[in-house]
Amino acid sequence: MSAYVVVALEVNEEEQFAEYVEKVADSFGLYSVDVLASSSELEMIEGVAPSERIVILRFESPERARSWYSSPEYQRALPLRHAAADTKFMVTVKGLALA
Repeated sequence: MSAYVVVALEVNEEEQFAEYVEKVADSFGLYSVDVLASSSELEMIEGVAPSERIVILRFESPERARSWYSSPEYQRALPLRHAAADTKFMVTVKGLALA
C-alpha cells in the first residue's frame, strides 16, 4: 500500500532552502520517492491556506516513508530545512488499496 508525505511550510531563506532541496533530492532515488507536487502556487478552494508552500511525496509504503525520514541521507539534510523554513506540518497518509 502506498503512502504520501504531505509537507506545509513557509520558506524564510530561499538560498538555504535550495541547498536543502538539492541534498534531499539525492535521497529520493534510494527510497523510490516520487515528487507529486511542490509549489507555492496554491489555489484555495475552501478554508485557509496552512502555509505558502505544499509538497506531496509518494512512497511504496508507510514503512518506506519512515525509513526515508529516518535515513542518514535525509537526517543530514534536515537541519537545512529547519534553518531555512518554518514547517507547519509534515504528515504521512496511507494510500488507498484500490481493486
